[in-house]
Amino acid sequence: MRYSLAPFWYTLHHQAAMTSRTLVQPLHFEFPNEDITLGIDRPFLIGRAILVSPNLVSVNINAK
Repeated sequence: MRYSLAPFWYTLHHQAAMTSRTLVQPLHFEFPNEDITLGIDRPFLIGRAILVSPNLVSVNINAK
């Protein structure tokens, strides 16, 4: 998967350089008319194609 995304990253870097946009951006940058996106602070977009939603809650499961 790492190398399959190489063309995506190359294109994304080119677009960011030409339009002065960032590679990683909050949801509100892509959906400025949606007020609900202002309160969403953990998920973010890489370009316009990949939504990243990190798992920030650890679960401790003890197997017995």
